[in-house]
Amino acid sequence: MTNFLPVNLRINDRRVLVVGGGSVAHRKCEVFAELGIPLRVIAEVFSEQLPWETINNVERITASYAPEHLEGIFLVVAATDNQRVNARIVEDAHKHGLLCQSVDNPDASDFHLSALLRRDDLTIAFSTNGKSPALARVLRDRAEPHYDESLGKLLEQIAQLRHSDQWKRLTLPQRREYLQQVLDDPQLFQKLANSRDLKDV
Repeated sequence: MTNFLPVNLRINDRRVLVVGGGSVAHRKCEVFAELGIPLRVIAEVFSEQLPWETINNVERITASYAPEHLEGIFLVVAATDNQRVNARIVEDAHKHGLLCQSVDNPDASDFHLSALLRRDDLTIAFSTNGKSPALARVLRDRAEPHYDESLGKLLEQIAQLRHSDQWKRLTLPQRREYLQQVLDDPQLFQKLANSRDLKDV
């Protein structure tokens, strides 16, 4: 079993390269674009059936892949329908010291994109380590109704609470116990999530 480290990366303005013009490449682009990550997308042909115009902050180039396209890139996704091309992209990326995902070869990939459930700054990721991205998406979709938008509001209140003198006086076990009480008590949960003044809670 290959071990992968689940980690959140601060990418900011670092550019991601996606090579491919089909549905898989488009789906990868949607994930990055949703997070505001700048993209460079290379393909000989972009499928006209896909809404590429909805992808923001993207440099779209109609061309055959070349190693020069790796310049100024932080992460790489090889998402063509040609295994040899994808393998070449992985090889070139590694020569440049870049991490690369090959959509048709999980064992050659340095990372995999998780199916994300986002509520503001709260992110829950579902991953199968590349074995079945479809299953990860199904599990995400099943979990989604159980985590509503109030969780994002609750997180903001907890972030404020952590800076309060009251919170700093609590021991670590006391903090965990308080958060557990909030999650277990629907009324306390809603009160904290909707409160504008932590003194009211």
